[in-house]
Amino acid sequence: MPEQIRKFSSKPIDDDKPKKKRIYRRKHISALPAKSINKRQLSKNLASIYSDDGQMPDMRKIKVKKSHPLMRGLFTVIIIGGLLAIAAWSGFFVLPGQNRPAEDGVGLVVEGPENNTVGLEYTYNIVYENKQNIKLNNAILSIKYPESFAFLSSSMASDNTGHTEWNLGTLMPHQKGNITIIGKTYGALDQEGSWRIFLNYEPENFNSELQKVITFKTVVNESPFSVTLSGPEKATVGQDVKYTVTVRNTGTWWPERLEVVPAWPPYFYPVSSDPIMEKNKWAILGSSMPSSTVSTEPLVFNVIGKFSDNQEAEDIPAKIALVLPYSGEFYQVAEASLGTELAKNNINLSLAINGSLRDITSQPGDFLNITVGLKNTSPEDLNKAVVKLTLTAPSVKRQSVLDWAEITDQNNGDVRGEQVGDTLRKGIITWSSAKIPDLAKFKTGQELNIDLRLPIKDGKKIDLTTLKEFKISAFAEIEFINASGLKQSMGSNPVTITLDSDLNFDRRDEVSPIGLDKEKHDITWVLTNNFHPVKDIKLTANLYGDVTVENPTELPAGEFKYDPTEKKITWTVATMPESVDVLALPFTVILNSKNPTQNILVSKVHIQAEDAVSGEMLDFMGDEIMLGVKADAD
Repeated sequence: MPEQIRKFSSKPIDDDKPKKKRIYRRKHISALPAKSINKRQLSKNLASIYSDDGQMPDMRKIKVKKSHPLMRGLFTVIIIGGLLAIAAWSGFFVLPGQNRPAEDGVGLVVEGPENNTVGLEYTYNIVYENKQNIKLNNAILSIKYPESFAFLSSSMASDNTGHTEWNLGTLMPHQKGNITIIGKTYGALDQEGSWRIFLNYEPENFNSELQKVITFKTVVNESPFSVTLSGPEKATVGQDVKYTVTVRNTGTWWPERLEVVPAWPPYFYPVSSDPIMEKNKWAILGSSMPSSTVSTEPLVFNVIGKFSDNQEAEDIPAKIALVLPYSGEFYQVAEASLGTELAKNNINLSLAINGSLRDITSQPGDFLNITVGLKNTSPEDLNKAVVKLTLTAPSVKRQSVLDWAEITDQNNGDVRGEQVGDTLRKGIITWSSAKIPDLAKFKTGQELNIDLRLPIKDGKKIDLTTLKEFKISAFAEIEFINASGLKQSMGSNPVTITLDSDLNFDRRDEVSPIGLDKEKHDITWVLTNNFHPVKDIKLTANLYGDVTVENPTELPAGEFKYDPTEKKITWTVATMPESVDVLALPFTVILNSKNPTQNILVSKVHIQAEDAVSGEMLDFMGDEIMLGVKADAD
């Protein structure tokens, strides 16, 4: 029978049960004090607490669970560490200490005029000060100038090419210094700007970099320059539109150069200008303007153009900016704008070159495939219609870069040439009813496409190095008599062709056996260029098969690299100026063993470069080198 488990109860012992009288034997019992504890009463109380059914529990069977000393120690460490952390942070944020950097311990002030006049020279003094009793290490002062400010000089030489940073070193306690900066203001009237001054430093008693920042605002409140733009408030697609730009200078100072830069509305095509624009802008040279007396005569610039039918907006803004170039930067000193309400026409006339209705790029030696599309969506017939195509291109000695003698035109339009200044020549092709009979009465709903092909001359036909321009502009228009007997005209979308460098690639491969199953390939990569310098040239290609590459013994320019892991060749050249028309890179590839299934030794070559004049990126592929095929130059 299992041992009976004893149960304990908190109920007191039943006092009705008979109590046994116990006899205590005492040895040497002395008298108890009056306030001594009654042991008999104490025994009775203990029995009432710990006994059940008159039995006392066996205290030897009651287990007392003790905590592990390691856990007690860890818990104590955590509590003490938390209290120390709280005390430390309280001292950092609340209690003042000698190691805490003072917020006002560094002084930084800009002294100079807030109001500026365009063209005048101004001096600004940057004052810095260490107001503390400690050293400030690695102090660096940097400045961000207002957009209208042009740096001229400073009392202390700057540490960068932009003249925006000065290394002050260590600022001793209570050390004060200053940097004086001189410059000119070239902003527009009412243009606001701000100096932003930064002082970075490391206090010797604080292991971190701090920064002091201040801002000083300026405004251009006076300017002798102004520009206005006038033109029609309303215009019809295809009709002539004239804009007039007026530049005034109420002062006595003229800069070395000013530029009148228009931003024409979308699909507006300038047909003519007076004076002639160069690279879509007019230049005002200070050397040709009076400087000793106030110039009261305004400068007037006119441009005549047309809107194409591709513009859907009702209000077309034109903008003019008067820009002052200085030290590689361009400062806008005045601006004007004008909105023109455009009325749509029901004649669709479009111009596509090489499949594009928008601007494209091309190279000398390429072909221009041109399509003039005409559709009559009006409810009236067009009588005695005449279609014209005008291409204005760079020229040398009155010879256009376009090869008009090699034009292909099935409709045999009449071609007329016209010189525009010293660097441009205009070619005009005209198709009338004598060339295209349908133009005599072009009916409503009728469509017509005029296709022609015109080559661009290469370096063999024209000296490309003497060209001063590199853009070809194209524009088509139609003239007709409407049902009311009035003569009308409209124009197409303009297209600009940017002539990029004629950078070209060729490869040569001379093969010689050096064993039963081994070949030596003397390869040459050849770059040619006759038009515009190019920069950032990069050629890459992959090799195939069991090959070994020998680095070139003579490197014409740049850097040659071969990665044997990826089997990749890279040739980089920083620049190829106009004075260098050929770069030839020779290198050797050893084919260690032949594979009957291998047909290619060197992959197609990826050529990338930037035209240094137009800024366009050149990206094309060169031919690969095949095995078993001699790849010499043509």
